Amino acid sequence: MTKRALWLGIVAGALTLAGAGCESGKSCEDLCAAADACADFPSETPCETRCKVEEEVVKASACEEQQAAFDKCRGGLKDICETQNFCISEVKTYNDCIDDFCAVDPGACADYCVDHPTACPQP
Repeated sequence: MTKRALWLGIVAGALTLAGAGCESGKSCEDLCAAADACADFPSETPCETRCKVEEEVVKASACEEQQAAFDKCRGGLKDICETQNFCISEVKTYNDCIDDFCAVDPGACADYCVDHPTACPQP
């Protein structure tokens, strides 16, 4: 997995924590902003929009279980920037689930693909 793909997974997890009842107690927007601050992945899309899109894709993809495991792992971290060091298997499992869904139903992922191009089928 490339560093960019790993960071995309981290940001993806940050975007959906609030919708899944993450143990961290932080809002999706707070975690989104924190992830943007520690990654080379700044986005022009506001975190509020990214969180809404992420929540829709997680529900449509039936990746809630994978997201919950990822959220549980991240919930114990003191620094969101350390996710890549401590939640590697959770990031991969979550990303694989979303990637598989987007490959099968790219139309359902159109908005998601704007900020997560590695999860989308390449032309």
